[in-house]
Amino acid sequence: MEKKRVILVMSILLILLVITIGVTYAFYTYRGQGQRENTVKTGELSFVYDEQRQEGNQVTLTNAFPMTDEQGKGQMGNNSVFEFGITATTKGAPISYEIYLTKEESSTLSEQVVKTYLTKVTDNSETAVVDTRNQREINLYSELGDTTLVSQGKTLYQETIPESETSYHQTFRYRMWIDEDASQMQNGEWIYNGQSFSVKVNVYASNEEMRAPLEEVLVYEDTTNANEPELVEGMIPVVYSVSKHAWVKQELEKSYAYQEQVWANAVTVVENGTNTREYYQNAPAETVIPMEDINTMWVWIPRYEYQYTNLGDQYAGGTKEQPGEIRINFITKDVTSPSSSEYKVHPAFTFGEEELSGIWVGKFETTGTLPSTNYCKDESCNVSTVTIKPNESSLHYQQVASFFYIARSMQTNNASTYGFPSDNSYNIHMSKNSEWGAVAYLSQSRYGKYGNSDYEGVNKEIYQNKSKQYITGSSNGTPSTESTNPQVSYDTPYSGYGASTTGTIYGIYDMSGGSWEYVMGNYNRYSGYTARSYTAEEANTILGRTGNQAIGIWNSGFNGPVYGKDSDGSSMSWTSGVDFPEEKYFDLYTTNNATTACNGGVCYGHALNETLGWYGETARFINIAGPWFLRGGYYISNGSAGIFNFDNIYGYANNAYTLRTVLISYM
Repeated sequence: MEKKRVILVMSILLILLVITIGVTYAFYTYRGQGQRENTVKTGELSFVYDEQRQEGNQVTLTNAFPMTDEQGKGQMGNNSVFEFGITATTKGAPISYEIYLTKEESSTLSEQVVKTYLTKVTDNSETAVVDTRNQREINLYSELGDTTLVSQGKTLYQETIPESETSYHQTFRYRMWIDEDASQMQNGEWIYNGQSFSVKVNVYASNEEMRAPLEEVLVYEDTTNANEPELVEGMIPVVYSVSKHAWVKQELEKSYAYQEQVWANAVTVVENGTNTREYYQNAPAETVIPMEDINTMWVWIPRYEYQYTNLGDQYAGGTKEQPGEIRINFITKDVTSPSSSEYKVHPAFTFGEEELSGIWVGKFETTGTLPSTNYCKDESCNVSTVTIKPNESSLHYQQVASFFYIARSMQTNNASTYGFPSDNSYNIHMSKNSEWGAVAYLSQSRYGKYGNSDYEGVNKEIYQNKSKQYITGSSNGTPSTESTNPQVSYDTPYSGYGASTTGTIYGIYDMSGGSWEYVMGNYNRYSGYTARSYTAEEANTILGRTGNQAIGIWNSGFNGPVYGKDSDGSSMSWTSGVDFPEEKYFDLYTTNNATTACNGGVCYGHALNETLGWYGETARFINIAGPWFLRGGYYISNGSAGIFNFDNIYGYANNAYTLRTVLISYM
């Protein structure tokens, strides 16, 4: 099918060319094109371009200058209006369809200066289509709601065609122009000279009910008694603006509502980006913080108690394949005893001797860049390029000890990178296994994805990240274990949101699939598999990379016993690394049985035996041969991956393993 093109181009003479490109059509999983040029057809519904156009099937709109809305609405003629029709025969069942736009990657003109206008045509009389989100006929492209049906796009119109409709036909006209206020000059020249904007007009149809575009909500009110997030200096509370496709600053008390699966989010920013750090810290609510200026993103997990008596093989009232609700009660920091014998205060909210109001957990797996030869050995670790962001590859190829000190380095040597204070009023560390469990249990509660009414049945399980490139925030868009290609981004309504712990954009991502995540959970201070010292040549051969010295690559880098025997049959230990950190930084398991591993008893709250095999996920406890926990599964783990997944491994460096970072405040 030859594609029609409408391109928006601004030349030095201020001539605007708008070209609308092509069409895609989906009916369930069917995608195809019809036999006739300019038609996409399944036999049920057709999207037909107006073919009464100039040679080459190209529709060109021309305007010399930005114009008023009245002028834009009044445009007529072949070079000013893009007209198309939809015809349908429903044959016994209704069909819902959506008209939406997708912007071409080549576009350089700002979405905030392009006006859009769609009308229905009946007997050559036009009626404007009103955006149901804001009740406006004319919108900037940036103001249109995101489509809820495909990976990306802007909704123009939705309609359901009744069942047994034999002759449905609707004609539409689409107009686009530059806002009259886009008249800024710089050095005597219009700032938009030479820029372009291109879109595709698309139609998606389904016999399922379509969801309306998400409403713009920037102010929230929590009604759950969850503890107010404790911000560390440098952290900025944020909410997500659907219309701006960006995170915006918000007053702390208006930034969360756990009853709506809106968990509190905060960011840190670079010192000098699009704006300075000081600018964002002093800016009013709803100020956009571009992603390029953000270097870390955090989500608040408030202190809570949970009902433990119906977990295990009772599956919280559900089944192994579809577990039920883990009952959660939020509690204040001074509450250290549960409300009844059926509840436990979650252990993640005790850090050493400190009782916590909550913990900040990295919204994504830890990202950034590392020198190819860098292995952190102790508190002198100084890696200033660590980030926590979406749409980036997570960090890999580090031993557990190196990951641990990389996380600590964010506080000990690089606090100023994030705007954190240079004191001990907070603590940044690699996630413990119990801290992973705190997120998992909250996700399976009414305040997490389990309680989100947008998802039913199997869809309540967190969607997997199946990105082969380990791109953070990626979503398979479905609970299916078969990889979809490409993966959708974290900010895609429903299909992307479904990969978070809330089913909204406010949850934590990458906890199912993506990279395996090392957590600080260890069996009896064992270091790893073998402590043999490899030569640089041997290490390079095994690891397939250069620059490594004799690093004991099959262990964690922490000193301790290893599984394996020396040439004389004697037991071995690794002594060329660094000692284990203080016990507050890791969970110590003393047996290889989850029912007795924590001080001779059950490891309550750790998402181990209490949630064993939930959703059919892998469950292999640590032992002498594999003394370190891995969580979440791998992008190719299929049905075994998930937030309740756990496995054991040596603690060595591998391209499949990464870490998650946790921040606590001592307020």
